[in-house]
Amino acid sequence: MQRLQLATSRGGEVYALKTEASGDNLNHVPQWIPLMIKSWNKRLGSDY
Repeated sequence: MQRLQLATSRGGEVYALKTEASGDNLNHVPQWIPLMIKSWNKRLGSDY
Protein backbone atom coordinates (compact mmCIF):
# COMPACT_ATOMS: atom_id res chain seq x y z
CA MET A 1 0.00 0.00 0.00
CA GLN A 2 2.84 2.40 0.80
CA ARG A 3 4.38 1.77 -2.60
CA LEU A 4 1.15 2.65 -4.38
CA GLN A 5 0.84 5.86 -2.34
CA LEU A 6 4.44 6.76 -3.12
CA ALA A 7 3.83 6.28 -6.82
CA THR A 8 0.72 8.45 -6.66
CA SER A 9 2.53 11.17 -4.72
CA ARG A 10 5.55 11.25 -7.01
CA GLY A 11 3.36 11.17 -10.10
CA GLY A 12 1.26 14.02 -8.74
CA GLU A 13 4.32 16.16 -8.10
CA VAL A 14 5.72 15.53 -11.56
CA TYR A 15 2.35 16.32 -13.14
CA ALA A 16 2.05 19.55 -11.17
CA LEU A 17 5.43 20.72 -12.49
CA LYS A 18 4.63 19.68 -16.06
CA THR A 19 1.23 21.39 -15.91
CA GLU A 20 2.80 24.60 -14.67
CA ALA A 21 5.44 24.59 -17.40
CA SER A 22 3.30 23.58 -20.37
CA GLY A 23 -0.04 25.12 -19.42
CA ASP A 24 -1.95 21.83 -19.78
CA ASN A 25 -5.23 21.60 -17.93
CA LEU A 26 -6.47 18.94 -15.50
CA ASN A 27 -8.36 17.13 -18.25
CA HIS A 28 -5.07 15.50 -19.20
CA VAL A 29 -4.72 13.70 -15.86
CA PRO A 30 -6.64 10.52 -16.75
CA GLN A 31 -4.50 9.97 -19.85
CA TRP A 32 -1.08 9.73 -18.25
CA ILE A 33 -1.24 9.67 -14.44
CA PRO A 34 -2.20 5.94 -14.43
CA LEU A 35 0.75 5.26 -16.76
CA MET A 36 3.03 7.21 -14.43
CA ILE A 37 1.80 5.18 -11.46
CA LYS A 38 2.30 1.92 -13.37
CA SER A 39 5.80 3.01 -14.30
CA TRP A 40 6.73 3.84 -10.69
CA ASN A 41 5.25 0.59 -9.42
CA LYS A 42 7.35 -1.33 -11.95
CA ARG A 43 10.50 0.39 -10.70
CA LEU A 44 9.54 -0.36 -7.11
CA GLY A 45 8.90 -4.02 -7.87
CA SER A 46 5.19 -3.86 -7.09
CA ASP A 47 2.49 -5.99 -8.71
CA TYR A 48 0.04 -3.09 -8.86
